[in-house]
This record gives sequence, C-alpha cells and structure tokens, in this order.
Amino acid sequence: MVSRWERVELGSRSAEKLKSMIEERYNRFQHRLTMGRIELHIAKTEAAEVYEVFGQRLHYYETRVRAGDKESVDRRNRVKSAMEWAVSSGRDTVDYWERMVERNVLELKQIKQQREMIEKGFAPASR
Repeated sequence: MVSRWERVELGSRSAEKLKSMIEERYNRFQHRLTMGRIELHIAKTEAAEVYEVFGQRLHYYETRVRAGDKESVDRRNRVKSAMEWAVSSGRDTVDYWERMVERNVLELKQIKQQREMIEKGFAPASR
C-alpha cells in the first residue's frame, strides 16, 4: 500500500495515466477474484464427489469383510489409504484457492482505496 501521497491536478495527463493504470490493475484483480471463486467452487465439488465415491467403495469392502471375506481386507485397507490421500489432496486444493480468493479480495480493497485517493486529487508521492 502506498504510504505517502501528494496532490495532483485532476485533469492532468499524469493523473489520467495513473487512473488508467489503477483501473487496469483493478480489472485484472477482479478477473482473478472471479476465476479464483470459480476454481474454489470446482475444487469443493470435486472433493465432495471423490469423498462420496471412496466412501461407497469403502462401505462395500467393509460389508464384505464383516461377512467373512478375508480377501477383501487388503482391498478395504488400500481403499482406506487412497481415500485418506484423496481427502488430503482435496483439502490442500481447497485451501489454496481459498487463500487466492482472500489475497485478491485484499488487493482489490487496496486498489479501491488508491482509486478513491486519485479521485480526490492525490497521487503516490514520487521518491
């Protein structure tokens, strides 16, 4: 975030160029936010589907083990292991997209503040 601001003339070329740059940046982060929310929804949906499928397979093998099928013990254990991996992987993917969405929301807030300062006639101070 910009810490120092200086007053600029609102109609000047530098102010218009700055407004244009901020607007492009805002649009880019707005697009990233939208895409991140879509990817987050997809990740959550896929994780739920994978969990459901593995749950059904696990239930099938546990039923067979309870019925006395000794050969199904190994398959049940492999399904259980694969399910744990899939759940962990799905959780990691969802966490990643949640962090991306949060970062883009924060960036958009900062850009909005910068845009408001420019509309009030201020620009980041040159160093």
